[in-house]
Amino acid sequence: MSLRSSHENRSIPPRQFEQDPVLVAVLTRDQGAAADVRGGMIMERVLLAATAEGLASSFLSQPFEARSTRAQLLAAFHGLGHVHTLLRIGYGLPARRTARRPAAEVTTMRSAPEVAAL
Repeated sequence: MSLRSSHENRSIPPRQFEQDPVLVAVLTRDQGAAADVRGGMIMERVLLAATAEGLASSFLSQPFEARSTRAQLLAAFHGLGHVHTLLRIGYGLPARRTARRPAAEVTTMRSAPEVAAL
């Protein structure tokens, strides 16, 4: 798959990708809002577990974006469940940590409004 030109980072030279990554498909038995939430929860657990093991992960969204490749993807998992996302997991190259602002700088604490009992 090619990288979109909008995602280019010219300050980083081209590098080889992990040669033996794992491709993870997140599936649920059904479709709809509740299934989307469950799929998101599954994805979150997979990403956290991978990070805890020192693995890098990335999303593969391109197969979902074109009608023809989306149809092929859905056909590949036909009968197994509804595909929510594809993840690529492997050993990545070292990278700088992303700068974070202090929590107090980006969090506002407010009291919850009173709710009348029914």
